Amino acid sequence: MKNKVLNRILLIVVPLIWGKYIYDLYQNHQLEEELDGLQADNQFNYAPQTFNKDTFELQLPNWDPFLNEQKKTPSEKKSNSQNQNASVQVKKKVVKEAPKNKVWPIVEYYGFVRNRDQDRSLCMLKINGQNKKLGVGQSYQELKVLNVYHDSVLLMFQGERRTIRKGR
Repeated sequence: MKNKVLNRILLIVVPLIWGKYIYDLYQNHQLEEELDGLQADNQFNYAPQTFNKDTFELQLPNWDPFLNEQKKTPSEKKSNSQNQNASVQVKKKVVKEAPKNKVWPIVEYYGFVRNRDQDRSLCMLKINGQNKKLGVGQSYQELKVLNVYHDSVLLMFQGERRTIRKGR
C-alpha cells in the first residue's frame, strides 16, 4: 500500500522537476541570444591607454637596523673581510686545540605535561636512570632544559646543546 502511494507521488513530482529544468534551459538560451544580438549592434572600439613612466631614485639610509650599526662602503667591506678572514683562522685553531671531555648523561624523553592555569610545560625525562620532571629553564646536574616540544626536548649541558627525541 505504501509503495503505491509513493509511486503515484513520484509520478507527479518527477515530470514537474524535469519540466522546470527544461523551461530554465530554454529561458537561459533565449537570454544568450538576446545578449548576442545586443553585442552585435554595439561595436565598441577600445583604444589602448598610454601611461607615462614614473621614475624616482631611492635614498637609502646609512644605518643598518638589523646590525644596529652604520653601513660600510665597499672599500671598508673589503678591508674588513680580510681582517675577518685572519681572525676566523685564529678562532679555528683555538677550537681545534680545546679538548672535548664532555660526557653527556644518558637522557630519555618521555613527553611533557602542560598546566593550563600557569601556561607552563613540564617535560618528563629519565636522566641516568632517574625520572625527573623539569620545566623550561630548570636544570638538574648541569643539564638545563631550554625548550620543550611535542616530539623532542632541547637541552644544554656544559655549553653544548642537543635535541633529544621522544622514545630514544
